[in-house]
Amino acid sequence: MAYTLSFKKRVEKDLAALDPEAAKHIWAKVEQLAEDPFPTGAIKLKGELSYRLRVGDYRIVFDVDMTTRTVTVPIEHRKEIYR
Repeated sequence: MAYTLSFKKRVEKDLAALDPEAAKHIWAKVEQLAEDPFPTGAIKLKGELSYRLRVGDYRIVFDVDMTTRTVTVPIEHRKEIYR
């Protein structure tokens, strides 16, 4: 059963500002989260309820709500995402 993807407000703008090739890879990974919110390579963040997925120099940090079957996604460069 698929999950619903929910995005932070700036995701669309942030993806448009990226290198088109990087944005394509990131978007492909995000779409896969709807089918499998815990893919191979996803790591649970310590002290958080969030998970991290690495895509090149970018990190997809996402929250999974099992009751509403929703994956909430912000996307940022690795030096910005954990701040």
